[in-house]
Amino acid sequence: MDTKTFFTADWHLCEKKAPNTWSFHRDFDSPEQMNDTIIGKVNRYVGENDTLYVLGDVATSLEAEQWLQQIKCKNLVLVMGEKDQPMEMFEMLSKYFSPIFHSPTSINNLSEITFVAGHKPSDVKERLNTLNIEQRFTNELFFGLHGHIHRAKSCGSNRDMLNVGCDLWDYVPLSFERIMHLHGAVTKFWDGEIFNS
Repeated sequence: MDTKTFFTADWHLCEKKAPNTWSFHRDFDSPEQMNDTIIGKVNRYVGENDTLYVLGDVATSLEAEQWLQQIKCKNLVLVMGEKDQPMEMFEMLSKYFSPIFHSPTSINNLSEITFVAGHKPSDVKERLNTLNIEQRFTNELFFGLHGHIHRAKSCGSNRDMLNVGCDLWDYVPLSFERIMHLHGAVTKFWDGEIFNS
């Protein structure tokens, strides 16, 4: 059976639509409508045996568990954001996500490119910078995937990162194939006026 890998971030499930919240900028009438849309798109695009990486900020309330229970995918991986860190939230998320990473992690089994997946672009950039500079420019290719900045596009100052936040991609998780297509666009055809760092 062919399985796929997907990436997304910043669901903010159950976040109330109030000024100074990210959901305030989302075109939904209620948190429930937002939750239904996000989980509905996950179930539409991500198969039961696929792997879904969520790069932080899954939910803002423990009430989100009723939506997490609806996810069909059995292989959920979390790279934590700040919303995921309170102990009650972490314990609830631990029922659905395994493994859970507390800081950016390397994914090197998808292609010749090693992906560094994390929540904040600054943390991903720091991890990319700690990689051996000789390897980086000779033997291996490294590319960062992150969330946190919601609708802001990002490719990093070295054209080495991509924002997978759900706001930017109509709440649809990005397949690895699409990531590779976007990787090519960012690394070969980057336009500083379109992608900001």
